Amino acid sequence: MSPGMNRTSLASLVVVSGLLAACGGRIEQDDGNGPGPSPTAVPTATISPAPEDPPAPPVAPAPDAGVDEGAPSTGTSKAAITAEGVVSVQSGAVTFEISLAILPRTFSKGGLYEYEGPRYPTTTAAREALVDSVAFTYGELAKECVTRHPEIVLPKPGDPEATVNKALEAVAACAYTDFGIKPYWIPRLVSDVDICARKLGPDYHLPTVADVKALTADERAAIGATLREGLYNGLSIFVRAADGTLVLADLATGATRKLSEGGATYWGDTYHYEGGASLRCIRR
Repeated sequence: MSPGMNRTSLASLVVVSGLLAACGGRIEQDDGNGPGPSPTAVPTATISPAPEDPPAPPVAPAPDAGVDEGAPSTGTSKAAITAEGVVSVQSGAVTFEISLAILPRTFSKGGLYEYEGPRYPTTTAAREALVDSVAFTYGELAKECVTRHPEIVLPKPGDPEATVNKALEAVAACAYTDFGIKPYWIPRLVSDVDICARKLGPDYHLPTVADVKALTADERAAIGATLREGLYNGLSIFVRAADGTLVLADLATGATRKLSEGGATYWGDTYHYEGGASLRCIRR
C-alpha cells in the first residue's frame, strides 16, 4: 500500500481492531531522536515514503483450528460500536466492552519500523517510551483528524450504524495519510508492555485465551456481525495464553493459533507482524 492510496481503498484493504472508551490522550511529535513522550509536543507527524515490506516466501495456509463452542449461552446478545469508539456487548444483564484497535505509527519518522529486529529496545523504560510515542487510540486519532479534516463528521450518541461506520472509515484514512499508521504491531512489544492499561486505563487489559473461551455463542455471533473489515475492525486479535505467551484468537469462533500459524510470514517476535491481528483491549 503506498502513501498515495486514497481513503476508500484503504478502508477495504487494511484490517485491525481496537476500541476505546477512555481516549483523549496526547499525540506526541517525534523529534527524530527516538521514541518518548514530550509534555509540550504538538500533534504533528512527518511522513516518509513507506518502505517496501520485507520479501516473504509463500506461506502455506494455516490449518483450520475449528470452532470452539464457547460458554453456555445467556440469551440473545447485542453488540454495537458506540460513538465513543467502543464495541459494547450486552448479553442478558451483563455488559462488557471490547476496544477498537489501538494502532501504531509504523513508516513515519520515529515509527515502529525503526525499532524492530536488532534495534528492539532492551529496557522496560525504552519499550514504554516507544509505546507512548507510536500508539494511538481511536479517540486520540478522531480528535486530531477532525481538526485536520473538517469534512469528517464524528457521530453523536444514538446515531445510526452507517454514520458511525462512515466516521471510522474517514479516521482510518487520516490515520494512514497523516500519521503513517498501519495495523502492524511488533508482537514482543505487545507482550512486554501493558498497552491496554497504558492507553485506556487500568480497567482494560489485553484479552486472554480464557476471556475468549468465556464468550458465549450468542456473544460471538453479535461481535462477528458488528466488526466488519476495516482499519478498526477485524476479528483476529492478540491474546495472552495461560503460559504467558502471545497467541492469536478469533473472536467469532474462539479458535486460537500461534503467530507462526496465522497465515502470514512470521519473521520473529521483534519484527512487525502482518497477520491481520488487532490489538484490542477488554473491560468487564
